[in-house]
Amino acid sequence: MCQIESLALTVSIQSQLLSKAWHDNEVHSLSSCASKNRTTVPKLDAAGEQARNQLIASLRHLEQLVLGPKDAMQSLYYRSAEAGVVQALCQLEVPQSVPLEGSISYTDLSTKVGVSEDRLKHLIRNAAVCSNYLRETENGEVAHSPNSSIWQLDPMMANGMEVMLNHLPSSSFKLGEVCTRDPNDEQEKVDGFSLARGAPLFEYLETNPDQGRRFAAHMRAQAAQSGDEAIQECYDWDSVKGKTLVDCGGSFGSVATAIVRKAPGVKCIVQDLPKVINSAIAVTAKNPNFPHDSVSFQAHSFLEPQPIVADLYLFRMVFHNWCDQGARRIIKALLPVLKPGARVIAIEYVMPPIGSAPIYAELATRRLDNVMYSLMKGKVRELEEFKDLFASVDTNLKFKSFRQGELKATHDPKCHSVLEWVYDPEPVVAGEPVVVAEPVAAMTKAEVPSLPVLDVAAVATTQHVDAENEPSTPVLSSPSESSTSSPGVVEVRDAQMAREDKKMADISVQEIRQSPDSPVHLS
Repeated sequence: MCQIESLALTVSIQSQLLSKAWHDNEVHSLSSCASKNRTTVPKLDAAGEQARNQLIASLRHLEQLVLGPKDAMQSLYYRSAEAGVVQALCQLEVPQSVPLEGSISYTDLSTKVGVSEDRLKHLIRNAAVCSNYLRETENGEVAHSPNSSIWQLDPMMANGMEVMLNHLPSSSFKLGEVCTRDPNDEQEKVDGFSLARGAPLFEYLETNPDQGRRFAAHMRAQAAQSGDEAIQECYDWDSVKGKTLVDCGGSFGSVATAIVRKAPGVKCIVQDLPKVINSAIAVTAKNPNFPHDSVSFQAHSFLEPQPIVADLYLFRMVFHNWCDQGARRIIKALLPVLKPGARVIAIEYVMPPIGSAPIYAELATRRLDNVMYSLMKGKVRELEEFKDLFASVDTNLKFKSFRQGELKATHDPKCHSVLEWVYDPEPVVAGEPVVVAEPVAAMTKAEVPSLPVLDVAAVATTQHVDAENEPSTPVLSSPSESSTSSPGVVEVRDAQMAREDKKMADISVQEIRQSPDSPVHLS
């Protein structure tokens, strides 16, 4: 049996396993009634998830073999052009102009969007055939396909997709120039996005509020998927009972809330930039179920010296947004307050060494690595690279443990790994000079003063903040508020909090790098 036949047989077997896991052959039909209002795959059991992962990898391998090297490489630039077609349709607001149910004539659609019928036909037919984006009915009208229906069913998610379509291709096409200008990755602001748009991502979103709001909405939508379970199971939070935990870049406190619900008795201080903290206080003060007694807020940038002496410092989905130089500044900012036994926890995507993981998992992680580098000079690190990073700052930060996240073809919070360091300073021998850590570099983007820890309940009684009018800042992460989020896991979130989260699509752009909600993750 040749390789193509063998792969085809594998695809057939995996397809049967996946179909069985979904329990309904109709559910994954692209045109079936059952899938009409579905934007994600149904929740799968372990066997179904494994079959889906392997099927994605097998189909990709089979396509490469069938195409051959020349056609496979040509498909790269064809696909970039196809993304341009979808981006153009989004810019013209075509998906918003097509009804979710029913269809619209080209004549009426042309009038709505202000583009000729002829050009619309070419664009829509290209998108329909190449990307399953929109479709043409038997009577020649335009209707939604499952892919384009996201623009009607989940506008917040669609907003972020539009931002990525607008900026990721142009940013990634600048990677050669980035490497030429900064061959050693020493200049944080020399990245693909900056070269393509004239300013770093966060500054650009700050000065282009519509793009900022769209991206924020996408990140909030990612965060709302789910993830409490992933957070609660990823570490022994009971070991922190009666102790103080600082959630660095913790946004609205969703991760801290998940932790204290799992391990009552943990005192959490959520730190983030001032605009974010003000908005978080406004929202959580209205939520009677928020654990005010256990979770407090403090305005602080993790690029500035840490003001709180704590037992554990948590960085969730932070380091992959930063190059090594920036990541070192974050770690150095902890040094002034670290006490013996203090723990530093990073919840992150960890790159598997080349060839060591199933190809579907490595593919997903390397794609994320490329996105992070293109947009903000970020980096998805291997385990050994994380160890070297912390050791380069202070060898007294001893690596203690590593918990590998799940390996999947598409990312969610259960794919996040957990890395732990403990501050264990070497005893000073009498007569030996004491080495003093070098001072932490100041923030380059903005001077952010460290403010007192804020008691949300007290603030709620003395000040009334209109969350809807609060300055806005996109949260990049993705996942996160859970990664505070994860498809297929039912997140325990209060309905009121979820409604307020949607209002806060405006939350300020300054938070993007700070927040754990930041993949760009695009998870």
